[in-house]
Amino acid sequence: MAAVVRFDPFTTLATLDSEFDALVRRTLSAAPNAWVPAADITREGNDTVVTLEIPGVPAAEVTVEVINRTLVISGTRPEPVRAEGAQEMRREIRRGEFSRQFRLPEHVTASDVSAAAAEGVLTVRVANTTPPAPVPTRIEVATAAEPVAGA
Repeated sequence: MAAVVRFDPFTTLATLDSEFDALVRRTLSAAPNAWVPAADITREGNDTVVTLEIPGVPAAEVTVEVINRTLVISGTRPEPVRAEGAQEMRREIRRGEFSRQFRLPEHVTASDVSAAAAEGVLTVRVANTTPPAPVPTRIEVATAAEPVAGA
């Protein structure tokens, strides 16, 4: 006697999405295990705050740098320690290296950037991202020199 199994289209779509994502990563990525953490960017007064989801990434594995007016956030999510003899049934959590880059305004320097990690969230605050008001510089206009006497 055959068993009746309920069809769940969402399970099929999730599997298809996962397989398509893996195909795109293998095809387009130089590092097939690379992952890109989700980011939010908000404005708080004159500061810009970049928030990244990095669960499972130790703070010691995260690097925040300013390189040529670019905020570069990178790190590594390590492989989990599995019990001896454990068999992997499904793998959806991406591991390995990640990197995100964000362009900074011209006047921002590395000393304007601070970062903190807590509970799987990295918060990077970039101070003073509002451009300073232009300061007019007056240029003196020279007049034609008087002819030199006796010339």
